[in-house]
Amino acid sequence: MKKYSFVFDNKCAFCNRGVKTLQSIGVVDLTQGIELDQFQSNKLACNVDPGRACDEMAVINNESLEVSYGYDGYVNLLGVRYHRIAKLLSNSLVKLCLNPVYLFIASNRR
Repeated sequence: MKKYSFVFDNKCAFCNRGVKTLQSIGVVDLTQGIELDQFQSNKLACNVDPGRACDEMAVINNESLEVSYGYDGYVNLLGVRYHRIAKLLSNSLVKLCLNPVYLFIASNRR
């Protein structure tokens, strides 16, 4: 079983491009993705805040059922394969700079 599943907006071109990029670098595969309009029928849906999932990608740890959103979710996904990059992105100064960029793109993607 994969460590993470994620909920993404399948009607968003930017979101689809992000998922394809994560696939191309070997971080995720399609079996881990849960489309936003289908996630309520998924057994992991009870752990995800539907309002927040509409605005940010939700990443679910399949073992602990802990949910992380947006920038932190991407860092968790990258950390499965690219530990050093994830550690760098987790640095508070890097996060302070990059998280607003993610939030801006996420809130203006439609």
